Amino acid sequence: MKTVFALLLLLISTSAIAESHYVLKAEIMDQAELLGSPTLVLEPGIRATAEVDGSYSLSVLVSPAEGGRAFLETVLEVGDESHKPSMMVDLGKEARVTIGSSTLIVLVSKV
Repeated sequence: MKTVFALLLLLISTSAIAESHYVLKAEIMDQAELLGSPTLVLEPGIRATAEVDGSYSLSVLVSPAEGGRAFLETVLEVGDESHKPSMMVDLGKEARVTIGSSTLIVLVSKV
């Protein structure tokens, strides 16, 4: 009986951990030119960064939201430009933001 309880507890805690992760697939563009398409695994409250020296840097912090959504706080650096767009996104749906000549396209899903 103790073994069954321990296994059940392990399954519950593993499920809770897995539910708190997100996968972000991004496309970073400058003047319609694709600079990169990083994929990040995100945990709420922990910033993740993808960077290609001399090209771009993308830093993302995710917060869960109700109704199958997530809130993203980003820092996007392309060349000499730095932008900090924040956005509420629907999970599984593409979102896009364009600032100046830089475009960030994201698709966020829950793992």
